[in-house]
Amino acid sequence: MRTLFVFVMIAAAALTQNAPGGRGGNQPAVISQSVRPSGSSLGTIRLGAQDDKIWFGWKVGIPAAAFKNLTFAEAAVKADALGLGSIEGFDTQKISPEIPKNLTWHLLPGERAAINYKLREVNVKMVAYHVANMPADADARRKLFEFAKAMGVETIIASPDAASLADLDKLATEADVNLAVEKTTAAAIEGRSKRIGIAADAPVDVAAVKTRLMAVKVRDAAAKGLADFYLAMYRSGVKPVYISIEGTGAADTYADLAKSIAAFEKAMLPAMTARVKQMLDSPEGKIRGPERLSADIKQQIDAAIPRQPVVKPKKPRKLLVTDVQMYSGHSSIPHGNFMLELLWLDDGRLLVTNRFDLRGCSIGLRIRPRVPLGFASCLGTSRTQNFRFRLPALYRALVGEGNH
Repeated sequence: MRTLFVFVMIAAAALTQNAPGGRGGNQPAVISQSVRPSGSSLGTIRLGAQDDKIWFGWKVGIPAAAFKNLTFAEAAVKADALGLGSIEGFDTQKISPEIPKNLTWHLLPGERAAINYKLREVNVKMVAYHVANMPADADARRKLFEFAKAMGVETIIASPDAASLADLDKLATEADVNLAVEKTTAAAIEGRSKRIGIAADAPVDVAAVKTRLMAVKVRDAAAKGLADFYLAMYRSGVKPVYISIEGTGAADTYADLAKSIAAFEKAMLPAMTARVKQMLDSPEGKIRGPERLSADIKQQIDAAIPRQPVVKPKKPRKLLVTDVQMYSGHSSIPHGNFMLELLWLDDGRLLVTNRFDLRGCSIGLRIRPRVPLGFASCLGTSRTQNFRFRLPALYRALVGEGNH
């Protein structure tokens, strides 16, 4: 592994002479080493939250320094295994066994390229970068921001003195990199550009910091009040923001972080529910019925579907169908809805048509009888967005006791 990493570093060094840094440009192709399933961003909010159009515009990651005995490169591999696409780097942490240097702006071009290459291998981005001590020298500060931009960092997290904020604001604007200030208030950074914000421990009073909140540290993901905090962030339109999930300090860091991330996703449910409700009130939230199809397309679908079931059900069943998606949706949804309607025809007559919007669980539904039972979203866990809605009364009303 040492030989391979050093080779990549040397090869990438030559490429960096003519290629831009971590935010684009021609970069060497990589063979993915990520263990996350393809398309996994659609299945968990830990990844999906970063989508600004579908969800919240929140990047969720872990501090690389949480793994005290690992290097940054090794921690990035762990972040990928935890199902995350973001990580927070630290200037006090060693890069890798092959590059035993701290993650700072002093790194050579080839060393920087090797780090970016490794991050691309595991499909993880260093969206946040923690600086223990902001340089006092103006030239060093400039090199720090240039380094952050080259590494694809979106937000630097630090505790600079108040007197340096004016100069840092200028550098942040020039580099297109945010600076989230720890242990400060909205009043203390009043008058600064949008590039200067706040890094705070969750939960925090969103009303007091909403226009400035850039980075959130979650020390106890199972703590009371976090669900309300995430909901308040969403309702206040706080974005973009980096959310750092920390463990509780248990001996097994990986298992500890996995537990904390699961607690984070549970606490996100109220905010997710509110987002879905908002979407339902938009054009994308309406049922996509066969009225969107041409007569020719309907005829083709009708000709393609079977007239008799392959296996006759032992007893009548109910089917719960939802076509809600958190974006514009697949163009084939009306086709599928029309096909389902045709499947319930009996001698040319539709047995039952009962269409309604079930706002209690934020999903538009159709209910049909006499087909194998199936459930999604409202009564279980959606395959697409990992929703969970606890509606036992609704479940009993729809399917009846013992109808499994």
